[in-house]
Amino acid sequence: MSDYDFEEMLAYFNSYDRNKTGLLEFPEFAALVNSLGLNFSEEQLKEGFKKVDRNGDGYIEFDEFNAWWGEQD
Repeated sequence: MSDYDFEEMLAYFNSYDRNKTGLLEFPEFAALVNSLGLNFSEEQLKEGFKKVDRNGDGYIEFDEFNAWWGEQD
């Protein structure tokens, strides 16, 4: 996914939204991170989740995920 494509990114996000709420819960986020080949500890995953969950509501919305992804270079 080096070339950013909004629709592709939305589809990727939605593929990990197992319960189709439009939000990623922690286990869904962990599965997404693991799918990227990143081997994070539970603590690292929790820290990452908090960073991406910018409004602190305990869920990652697509806009939050998209903003975070856009910061990765």
